[in-house]
Amino acid sequence: MKAKRLLTSLAVFLLSVFVIVYIVIQLVTGLSRDVAYEYATYETIENALEKTAVLVRNETVLYAQNQGVLTYQVLESQKIGSNQLVARIFPSSQSVDIQKRIQELDDKIALLNQSTVDTGYLTTDITRVDEKISDALVKIHKATLDQKLSL
Repeated sequence: MKAKRLLTSLAVFLLSVFVIVYIVIQLVTGLSRDVAYEYATYETIENALEKTAVLVRNETVLYAQNQGVLTYQVLESQKIGSNQLVARIFPSSQSVDIQKRIQELDDKIALLNQSTVDTGYLTTDITRVDEKISDALVKIHKATLDQKLSL
């Protein structure tokens, strides 16, 4: 028991001596150094360089074999893949209008095919759907003109 107590006392004494020596070393080295102070400010620097340049893109010019109205199938600056349709040429502007109407009808057909419910007794009538949409648009337009429509 005495040996254990003597060993613990010795360990505490050595630890205390180590801490005191460490504090003394830190104080001596910290007080002996000259500390230089520098005041810093926050600045923003902008360096602009204006140059005139010509940018050249790697593009291929395509020439049409027919004359007519050109309609683009992709947006400007939109990336496309190889052999993707970029534009179409129609003989007249009436053909363009017909093509737009065909696309609208194809979109409606696709929408109706997605919304078809197969219950055996319920079918979707596209004419009624168009009439309902037209009626709703007319009501909204009238309410807007009469200023009875509020958001």
